[in-house]
Amino acid sequence: TLHRLTPPTIIGGVKGLSDRALATFAKRSHLANPVVGGGQASAAKAPSEVVAGGNVGFAISYGDIPLYSVGTAAAVCDDTVVAYGHPDYFEPYQRTMHTATAIGVEKSTFGSFKLANLGPAVGSVTHDGLDAVIGTVGEQPVGTEVVTSTTGARPRTSTTRVLEPEAVGYVAAVQTARDIVLAFDSDRGGEALSTFTIDYVADGQPGQIQRTNRFSTSSYLSSAVPNEVAQAIYLLQEQEFKDLTITKVSVDTTTSPTYRALKIGSLKVRTANQWVDVKPGKAIKVAKGKYFRVKAALDPAKGAKSSVTPTSVEYRIKASSSRGNGFLRFSGSGYDDDYYDDEYYEDEEDYYYEDEDEFSTFADVLAYIKSSPRNDDVAATWDRSTALVSKTTQKLFRQDAVVLGYGSVRLSIR
Repeated sequence: TLHRLTPPTIIGGVKGLSDRALATFAKRSHLANPVVGGGQASAAKAPSEVVAGGNVGFAISYGDIPLYSVGTAAAVCDDTVVAYGHPDYFEPYQRTMHTATAIGVEKSTFGSFKLANLGPAVGSVTHDGLDAVIGTVGEQPVGTEVVTSTTGARPRTSTTRVLEPEAVGYVAAVQTARDIVLAFDSDRGGEALSTFTIDYVADGQPGQIQRTNRFSTSSYLSSAVPNEVAQAIYLLQEQEFKDLTITKVSVDTTTSPTYRALKIGSLKVRTANQWVDVKPGKAIKVAKGKYFRVKAALDPAKGAKSSVTPTSVEYRIKASSSRGNGFLRFSGSGYDDDYYDDEYYEDEEDYYYEDEDEFSTFADVLAYIKSSPRNDDVAATWDRSTALVSKTTQKLFRQDAVVLGYGSVRLSIR
């Protein structure tokens, strides 16, 4: 009995990344988890045109991280290619059409499929229907260029052209993660200083946003660094204030194999010319209308005692002139699997898309992406309330290592 080959989406160029990491990136980008296999798109030894009965590929992205399917061209008429005899995605995704060279047939539990190397792009998909995928030779979608440059034992620069906007965040995350693994020549912990730059066109006007952040984990650094650029891409694409197209994404990452992290330790309040230790559940009295100081110790995190030096941050605050209550919280934005409980980010999707409904303007979206606390910031958030007013202010204290944990103190203004 002959069985039709069903082409899954194949991802290439991801040697070193775990299936779990790829599945997480796919979930966060609302994409079906692709099958790992194949290599980079290449014109080497590939046919120059699609022929009837030959192989044809349709790519959501091509380059260092190709996402594609490969099947058979059933018929070719002038510049029109009729392929597969069934849908690919059955979605109007933007894709390029490629020649392809089959290297074998892979058997799997969901059906056999061709393993193949993509050749050069020769056209684009014009229809993905129930009975066939239709491609047209010639014009191709421009898409988004994703470029990652990563230092390490094996520094590298990778480039992928992404045709479908929904896949830009996924490819940026996977390529960043893959390059960190290859730069280290292992999937390990360490530290990274990473800067992403996103070029876009919003309502016809070009724009650019850039952000730098520090990451440090005791294991699997490659899973931590890519999240931020992927989230920024998602927020820009999903905002409804402007018609926006992302034209280029660049991620520059400097890595080190050393895990460096501080954790927030004990708190002290200086009032009435003396330092008072903060005790859980106990409010400390401060004089209304007077300045007082709060000091938070920053101690080396577990596993980082030899790489960071203990320090502290001190916040000088003026109490309100009226009686009331206050709450001061010092928090680190860093995250490490070995420090927090597993339940802290139990729902990864909620973590990934938090705050997306809190924006009122496009400027709010840009400000959130650019100005959110970094992982090496201590965020001191001061909430105070009187009979007439409630206010919240925040001050950031930049450190030279990521900061974990939090500490707080209740204050009674009298």
